[in-house]
Parts: sequence; C-alpha cells; structure tokens
Amino acid sequence: MAPRHVLFVTIDTLRADHLSCLGYPRPTTPKLDNLARSEGLLFPQAYAQAPHTAGSVPSFMTSTYPLMYGGEGRIDTKGLTIAECLKTQGFVTAGIHSNPFLSRAYGHDKGFDFFDDNFLFGVAKPLIFFHRALNYFRYEPYLTGKEMNHKALHWLWNQGLSVHQQGGRFFLWLHYMNVHGPYHPPAAYQRFFMQKAVSKRERHHLWKKMIHHAADLTAEERQTLVDLYDAEIRCMDDCFAELFDELDRMGLRKDSVIGVTADHGEEFGEHQGFFHLKQLYDEVLHVPLILFGEEFPKGRSIPDLVRLIDVAPTLFALLKVPQPPHFLGTSLVPLIDGSQSSLGLDVFCEVIGRRNGQKTRKFALRTPKSKYIAEYDADLKVVNQELYDLVSDPRETVNLTETWPQELQTLDRRLRSYMNLAGSLETPIEIPPEQQNPVDAEVESRLRDLGYLE
Repeated sequence: MAPRHVLFVTIDTLRADHLSCLGYPRPTTPKLDNLARSEGLLFPQAYAQAPHTAGSVPSFMTSTYPLMYGGEGRIDTKGLTIAECLKTQGFVTAGIHSNPFLSRAYGHDKGFDFFDDNFLFGVAKPLIFFHRALNYFRYEPYLTGKEMNHKALHWLWNQGLSVHQQGGRFFLWLHYMNVHGPYHPPAAYQRFFMQKAVSKRERHHLWKKMIHHAADLTAEERQTLVDLYDAEIRCMDDCFAELFDELDRMGLRKDSVIGVTADHGEEFGEHQGFFHLKQLYDEVLHVPLILFGEEFPKGRSIPDLVRLIDVAPTLFALLKVPQPPHFLGTSLVPLIDGSQSSLGLDVFCEVIGRRNGQKTRKFALRTPKSKYIAEYDADLKVVNQELYDLVSDPRETVNLTETWPQELQTLDRRLRSYMNLAGSLETPIEIPPEQQNPVDAEVESRLRDLGYLE
C-alpha cells in the first residue's frame, strides 16, 4: 500500500562522514543511528549535484542538474518542483526553513500552500530593523533546530493531522540550518566533544576567521571548529528524536515516507579550503540519505552509488503518482525492493567556480572507483583537470591525470555526455542585468551573516 504523506527533511551543510550511523567514531547521531539501524533504509553512498545550497536544492527539488535552468540562484519557472507536481495530484504542500537562498525572494515558494521562510517581506521597516538587531545580538542568522521543530509541529498538529483525518495527503519539507555556520551549539552539546565550552563571542570570531582569513587558522582552531560542527550535529540529533516522537504521537509515521538528507557538506581544510562554495571534492558532495517507511526493509544499508536527483523520482514511485517528464533522476525503488542489486549510476556535479579572478565552469564525474574533475574558462577551454583513484586514495589527494591517460579519456567522454544533457556549457556564467532580481536588504544581510557575501 502506498504511503499517504511525505515528510522531507534536509539539513544544511551536513557531511555524511560525520554521522555515527555511517561509521564516524564520535557520538554525533546516537538517536538517528538507532532509528536508522532499527527502522531506516540507509544509502551510505549518496551525493549532491552541487557543493552549495543555491545549486543543490533547485537540482534535487526539480530532479535536474544545477545549471540547467538559468544557473545558480533563483529557481526558474521552467523547473517544476516536487511541491508543484504533488500539488497537482491533490497533496496539501508546506515548506518551513530559514535559509535566504531558499526564500520566496529566489522563487522557492512556488508550489507550496503554506511557506514559512522566516523573512519579513512586505512588513513595516521598523519591524524588519528590530528583527535584524535581534539576530545580530543572538549571532544566529537562522532558526535553531528547536525553533524549527516548534514551527513544524505546530503545522503538523493544526494542518497536517487535519488533512490526514479527512483522508487527504500532504507533503511537508523541513530544511534545518543548525549545522551551517556560524556554529553556536549549546554548551551541553559542546561538552560531548570538548572539555570546555566556547563562548558565543569566541565562536563567532572563529567563524569569521574561517570565512575571511582561513589561511591564518591554527591546527587548534581548526579542531575547535570541527568540535563545534560535531556538537551542532549532536544537537540536531535530539531535534530528530523529538520530531519522530511527535509523529508517533499523532499516528502519522505509519502512513508516511520520511526522507532525511543534506544539500551539501562542509570543508575543513582537506583541500586547502574551508566553507562550501566552489569545490567538487567528496567533503562537500557526500551527503547522508536515509528513508523511513512501513514498506521498507528495516535497518538495511544499500551500498550502491546514488544521487540527490534520484530522490524525487523515488518519492513519486513510492507514492504511486505520475512524475513529470523533465525529471532526470532514477527511481531507487528497484534497489529498495531488491529487484536490482545495482543501478550502475554515475554522479555528475557542477558549479560556477573561480580561477585567477575569473569565473569558470567546474564539473565532476564520480564512479564507484574514480573521480574526474574538469574546469572550463569563459572561452570554453579546459584550464584544469583532476583524476583520483577512490579505491586507493579516497581523500582525493593524488592527481593521476598524467599516469592514467586511458581512464582520463574514458571519464572525460562520459563527463561530456552529461554536460551535453544538462546544457552546461550553454549556461551563461554571468547573469544578464535584465534577468537579475534585486535582493531584499534583509536577505542580503542574512546572506552576509552566513558567510556568502564580503
């Protein structure tokens, strides 16, 4: 029997390799680990199609590649989202988050009956100034996990449960920001990973140094950042537990499919970079993917390579509703029901990069054993190539372009086929002025607080 409802949970900036349920030796996710092992379906080799929110979320919400519909940023009207498609099938749709890149300013409200992005568009300026000042003194440019849960549970108790009782169906998308910097976990969670809690002012200063002066970070400061990041994940773990407990109280779990994933990961100096903007290494692309549902085999791990663009087709297949023809992902149901042991998928990723002060196009093709990265300049000439043997070098440290010429040629050919499919080289690097949308002052302020603007 098909599930009636969908709860789609995404966590901003959550690296797969920092979850205890995926083998991380620190106790970051004990409650999610217990849920995943007892009730979940785990995909330990899931990958995003872009290393940041502005590229990744439009991609998996439309099951297309990041640069297909006008580049990074505002979601294009041509790309029908999960919410839009399910709404046409009679679902009540709701979205709750506090990421400025996913706000209605960038078109992410389309398809939602209820949409709360924690912005004050269209209200009096004094109230907006008060809101900004409050965030400034809290050092938190987003809703905490507990605040997100409060909003989500309020909607579920007052709207979702009513839809359920009346025989309807709903789609609820929750995007949590806890794990995104600036990292401000409560002291109790910090003590899971460090002897002494760090004050908010110190944490904020360290975050600013990471964003603007990363080369000056000491080894001790880098470790403190990792500890704070892990503490945020541990805090998020308790938010999951609360959310799942309330779903059980409402009796919604048994009639729902629940997806848990992330839009991208985070860099902590693995390739001389911090944050998550222009790189295509696994630390920013490898994300968790866990599904929960009554019809799934419990506690099973599926090691096949999968992509976030496969999530939407999988949800539609599970819900038994028709999917739009523009979806480019592949349903994972054959892996779930055991009818296929592998789908043989490649992971294609892309991002607008920067080299020598000029914007470039960067692409990656990942197979189970290899990673190939190619970078093109504005004249569509290749300016950099990287090739890694992921079996012997999973951290992508030894470039084999000179020693693996045949593998390079094979992967380059496969990469170009994906680039042609996505129309990647046809996408303008610079958005024409007439197509640019003015950014609200509050959105700009929040983007700056999140480390995206100088």
